Amino acid sequence: MKNSKRVISLLLVAMMAVLAVAPTVMAATTKNVTVYATIKDANGRTLDSSKTYTDIKAGDTITVTAECPDKDSIEWSTDTEFMNAFGYKVNSKGMAILAYVWDNETKAQAKVSSDPTKMIITVPNFAEGSTHTLKVEAVGAIDGLEDGGVRYVANTNWIAIKFTIPTTSTKPATTAATSLTYNGRELSTSKVEVVEELSSLELKAITNGTVDVLGYKWDDLPSRGGDKSSYTLPIVSDFMPGETHTLQVQMITVDGVKSEKQTYKIKIAAKAADPVDEPEEPGYDNDGELIVEPWMREEDGLNTLAVSLRNDSEEEDKANKNIYALNEKVTYYVDYKNGGRATSKKVTLVLNVPETFKVVNSDGGSVSAKKGTITWTFNGLDKEEAGTKTVVLKYTSIGTKKVTSKIVKPLAEIQLDGKTKDSSAVMNLIYRDGDTEIKDTHYPYMFGDKDDTTFRPNDGITRAEAALVLTRTLGISTAYDTSKYNYPDLDETYLEARKAIVAATAYGIVRGYEDGTYRPNELITRAEFMTILANIIETDNDEGFEIKDSSSSIKRYKDTTRVYYLRDSYEEEHWAIDEVTLLARLNMTPLSDSNRNIRLDDTITRAEVAQLMNFFLLRAPADVTSKTKSGFSDVTKNHKLFADIVEATRGAHTYYITEDATEAID
Repeated sequence: MKNSKRVISLLLVAMMAVLAVAPTVMAATTKNVTVYATIKDANGRTLDSSKTYTDIKAGDTITVTAECPDKDSIEWSTDTEFMNAFGYKVNSKGMAILAYVWDNETKAQAKVSSDPTKMIITVPNFAEGSTHTLKVEAVGAIDGLEDGGVRYVANTNWIAIKFTIPTTSTKPATTAATSLTYNGRELSTSKVEVVEELSSLELKAITNGTVDVLGYKWDDLPSRGGDKSSYTLPIVSDFMPGETHTLQVQMITVDGVKSEKQTYKIKIAAKAADPVDEPEEPGYDNDGELIVEPWMREEDGLNTLAVSLRNDSEEEDKANKNIYALNEKVTYYVDYKNGGRATSKKVTLVLNVPETFKVVNSDGGSVSAKKGTITWTFNGLDKEEAGTKTVVLKYTSIGTKKVTSKIVKPLAEIQLDGKTKDSSAVMNLIYRDGDTEIKDTHYPYMFGDKDDTTFRPNDGITRAEAALVLTRTLGISTAYDTSKYNYPDLDETYLEARKAIVAATAYGIVRGYEDGTYRPNELITRAEFMTILANIIETDNDEGFEIKDSSSSIKRYKDTTRVYYLRDSYEEEHWAIDEVTLLARLNMTPLSDSNRNIRLDDTITRAEVAQLMNFFLLRAPADVTSKTKSGFSDVTKNHKLFADIVEATRGAHTYYITEDATEAID
C-alpha cells in the first residue's frame, strides 16, 4: 500500500500479525522451535506477500514447504487436540503443520497436509480477471518430552499471497499520457502557468493499462512518484512568490509503454493565498458539516463512500479520553463522505454499540436498543457530499456485577443498498464506578537504570529498550536461544535486552537491517515508534482499525511541514502520516490545540513512550496526590508526564479509576 513510505532507518515495523503465545496442551518442559514456510509457484519462483501476481492461472500448482532448523531433534505430534486449539478441524491420525485457505474461508475450513514439511495446492477454476488471496499457515508441536506432554512450537500466522487470474482475450494496445491540473484547469506546457504559494497541483495518469511509475521532478530536486495513478503535488514550501520553477512529469506502464515527457513552467504568484480560517471546535453548533479538527485536514482525493468514527469526552481535562464510567456521557462523531460519483441509491449510516446504552442525543438517528444500533438513512448522496453525526450516549450495563470493567469497540458503517462499503471502529474502556476496584492487575513495563534511582525521562529510547518494552507489554516470552538470530552486534547491549530482541524478532515485531545488524543502541523517532503501535492495532483487531491511505480516508493528520528534506531525501509528505492518523483518531497521540505538530522525526523520549503505551494499553496515568512519589531522583511532579511515568513503572497493582480517568491505588 505504501511500501515506498515505509523504507525507514528503523525497520521496527510489525510486518506480520503479532503472534500470541499459544497455551500448552499438556504440562511439559519448555522447548522452543522455529518453523519457516516458503511458497513457490510451478516454475520455482518464491512468492512474495507484498506483491499481486498476474501470471498464475487456474489449474497451476503452488508448493508450500516448511523448514524446521531443529527437525533432527524433534518428532511431530499426532495429537489432534493441539490443532483443534488453533481452530483447525483435524480428523486424520497424523497431525499436519501446514494448512491453507482461499479468500474469506476460516480456519475451520482450512485444508491441511498429512506431510508436515510439504504441501501442493492447485489453483481452483477461478474466473478470468478475478482477484484472490491464498493464505498459508505453519504450526506445530513437539512430542517426546520428559513427561510425554505436547508443547507449542511456532506459528507463522497467515502468509497471504494475492493474485489476479490472467485473461486470454486480446487487449488493445496500451496507451500512456499524463494530465496536470490546477484548481480543475488543465495546465499547458507552452506557457508559464501562475499558481498561488503553498497551493497544490493534481497529476494524473491517463492509460488503458496499469501504471508502473507515475513520476515527477521539481527543478534539480530528486525525482519522486510511484505506482499510483494520481498524485496531489503541494507547491514546495521553499518556493517564494515571484519565482518560476520547472516541473517535469512522465509515466510508464507495467508493460513498458512510456508517455511523452512533459515540462511545465510554474510561477508562484506575487501574493500568497489568504490563510484559511481554523474550523470551529468539535461538538459546537454542529450543522451537519464535516468537522475537521485543527490537527486534521479533509482528504480531497477520496474516491469512494467512506466513514470515520472517533470519540471524545465532555470533560476537557480528562486524562484518557478512551476511559469512561457507567452512565458517563460519551460523544461519538460519525464522519461520512461520498468521494465517488453521485448516487440516487439508498445510503445508510449505522453506529453499532456493543453494550447496553441510553441515548442522550442521536442527532436525528433511529435508535434500536435491542439491536444496539443508531441508524441514519439518505435517499442518495451527491458527489463530495459529507457530514458529521454527533451522538451522545451513556453505557448503562457491562454485564453482571462481577464484571468491573470491559473494553468495548463501537463500529460505524456506511452502506450502499444494504452492502457495507466502509467501516471504522474505536476502543473504549468502560468501568463500573469510581468506588469499585477493577478486578485486573497492571504490571510495570518500564524500569529505571541499573541502580533504580534514575529514569532519564527526557532521554531517547534505544532499539534495545523498545524491544524490552514491547515484549513486556505483549506478554512475549524471552526464553529464546540468542544464537538463533545471529545479529553480530547483539553483544553491544545487555543480556536481558538481547533476549528481548531475539524474542521480538521471532514473533515478527522487530527486524534487523539489510546488513544483518540490529543496532541496539540507535535511538527511535516518534514516527517509528508510533508506526509499530499502529501496525499492532491493525493486525490485532477486527474490522474498522485499518491503516487507510489517502484514497480511502476521510480525514488525515495535517502534515504541517508540507514538503521538506529528511535524511538527504526529498519528501512530499511524511511516510508515517497514515499510521499517525489512525492513532490520532483513536486518541492515542499527544495531540492538542496547542500542539498540532507532533514533530514526527524527533527522537521519542522515555517519558513519551510511557504516555503512548498507556494510551495503547487503555491504561490511565496515575492519580497524583501529595503522597505520590515516582521513586526516581530525576522524575518530580514538575515533569508534565509524571503521572504516566508512575503508571508505567510502579509495581503490580489493582486499582480504582477516578472521575478524571486517572488510576488510584490503595
